[in-house]
Amino acid sequence: MLKGRPIRGEAAIGTGTTDGAGSTSSKRSSILSTTLGTILTGGTSGASGFAPPDRTVRTPEEAKLYSRQLAATLGENLSTRGDKRVGDPKGVAEQLMQETRDAIAPTLWNASAPIAHMLEIHGVDARRLPPNPTIGDAAYEGVFAKQMTVIARKMSVSHDVIMAAVPQSSMPSWVVWRALDETIKQHLKAHGSNLIDKHIAAGGPYLEGMEVDKRIREYVRRKSKKNRAMSLLHQELLNRSPYSDLATERIKISEE
Repeated sequence: MLKGRPIRGEAAIGTGTTDGAGSTSSKRSSILSTTLGTILTGGTSGASGFAPPDRTVRTPEEAKLYSRQLAATLGENLSTRGDKRVGDPKGVAEQLMQETRDAIAPTLWNASAPIAHMLEIHGVDARRLPPNPTIGDAAYEGVFAKQMTVIARKMSVSHDVIMAAVPQSSMPSWVVWRALDETIKQHLKAHGSNLIDKHIAAGGPYLEGMEVDKRIREYVRRKSKKNRAMSLLHQELLNRSPYSDLATERIKISEE
């Protein structure tokens, strides 16, 4: 039997990595990142900072024009680097940008602090962000806050109480999911299977052993040197890929 094994001293209160659909978290992160990138001048990658004075807010007309340009770029990237099963790369890119435009509240440009207003819309508490936060930091915090609503509901606990008590670093499953998500986004080619695999792998810290494909194993290995949760997960990955050998691997684990 595979046993749950939370990391000592950390709050293992559940995986919290999905809220009903495997791609929901990634999509929400992409929309928030793209939204911030659309309304702010400068770089649009997750590693780009968004705090003044380095960033300024585009006018509504500039944001609309930029979103169209970005949709064309995203469509081209999907065609050349995306999963080949995506039937309409241009349509997918345009849909994402339409959802991004819908996510930008009409009142945004009338707000006294547009960036803070946008973070609030997406449930991001700026006080929880690290110093000199990036667009990626804000996007992941928005996803994390949303996932905590699922856990708060299942535990019958106030969402505010959960957020006050649980930083991102205290959940092994979230740490693994975010590390894999960041690594996957750096890959030149997108693979549809990664959308599911990263959610499954997030449960690894709670198990004695886990079988993953070579791609996920390599992602975990890359992150294991600087990430404690990923290092522990790397130790639990089973070394044999044939299904007939899984039982033997699990027996060895139990004996140890």
